[in-house]
Amino acid sequence: MSQRQSVLVLDDEPTVARGIQRLLRAEFEVKVAYSSDEARASLAQHVPDVLLCDYDLGSETSSDFLAQVTRDHPGVRRVLYSGSQPEVWQHLIDRELIHTSLMKPATSEALMSVVRGNA
Repeated sequence: MSQRQSVLVLDDEPTVARGIQRLLRAEFEVKVAYSSDEARASLAQHVPDVLLCDYDLGSETSSDFLAQVTRDHPGVRRVLYSGSQPEVWQHLIDRELIHTSLMKPATSEALMSVVRGNA
């Protein structure tokens, strides 16, 4: 039996993060972080296969965090899951800090597909 892929969900909205966790845990090992500092601590313990990250994280954006993950853990597939308009985070694509993106809200099927790497 193959090992399940792991996902780190970073979203400052606990209800959203826990909902994503419930959806994904049927297929993936899922950890949740509610801030970039919590996500860094999680990465120090375990490097996931996939990072599913919101853009707006309360008083900060995920730009610096994604730059650090890209530099320190280039093998992590980085997925932006955001309610912000694409023109706000286009620089993440331009700097190759994310592999793909998905706009909130999305269907469960679309979210699973993008985390699986099918989108």
